[in-house]
Amino acid sequence: MAEVTREPVFSRPPPAAPRRRPRPGRGPEPGGRGPPSRCHNVTAITVPMPHRSVRVTAPLRFVSSAGEGFDGQMLVFDPPSVMEFTWGADLVRIELRPDGAGTLLTLTDTFDDLGKAARDAAGWHECLDRLVGDLAGTPPSAWDDRWRPLHPVYVASLGPGASRIGPPPGWEEHLDSQA
Repeated sequence: MAEVTREPVFSRPPPAAPRRRPRPGRGPEPGGRGPPSRCHNVTAITVPMPHRSVRVTAPLRFVSSAGEGFDGQMLVFDPPSVMEFTWGADLVRIELRPDGAGTLLTLTDTFDDLGKAARDAAGWHECLDRLVGDLAGTPPSAWDDRWRPLHPVYVASLGPGASRIGPPPGWEEHLDSQA
């Protein structure tokens, strides 16, 4: 069994020649199924300051497509290479660095509760798979299509201590209602 860490790291090399750029927070997909959460109040961090790190404390509000929401805060915004923010009680860091002809994206999530490691790892895995697909111009599958088969893999890999907390209340019902 893998050692469970409070800082799993996910890295994905996007396709070398993206056909289009992702559009964060772009609204529901065809069929009415939107992303698991959207972030509000990001306009407070859009002022570019090249060649130096920007430490900001912009409040963020993440609103789930199931209707739940939680707060966060932008901590570091250094375009185009680093973004770090709180996502609820978690600390999320996203880094971009050159990798051959492309760019390597590394996402690190420092969990506040180890019991949700399998749940959130499967969620981030799905989000990064969707990002790579979006950059390649591949139509996305329905939200949760990747999470459902990935979650048991992470449970088996990380162990029962990392899977005490499942999906948020109402998530399964929400997805079923969107099908």
